[in-house]
Amino acid sequence: MIQLVSEQAEKANLVNEVVIATDDKRIYDVVLDFGGNAIMTSKNHQSGTDRIAEVAKNMECDIVVNVQGDEPLIPPENIDLV
Repeated sequence: MIQLVSEQAEKANLVNEVVIATDDKRIYDVVLDFGGNAIMTSKNHQSGTDRIAEVAKNMECDIVVNVQGDEPLIPPENIDLV
């Protein structure tokens, strides 16, 4: 499912980079296996939003869009609306 979510995000016209933030080595490995970009985070976060904040503070970006890993049907057009 994470691959489908990543592929949908990559289809968005305004997205420059898709990064998967995870504390789970299994998810990290799956993302790398399909050619995605994954970053391991602390296991101490209370939410996915906190996890994304950890990754975003170490990146140069103007906008961060939080797409959850269980949203494989998200239309790329919706991501562009952000």
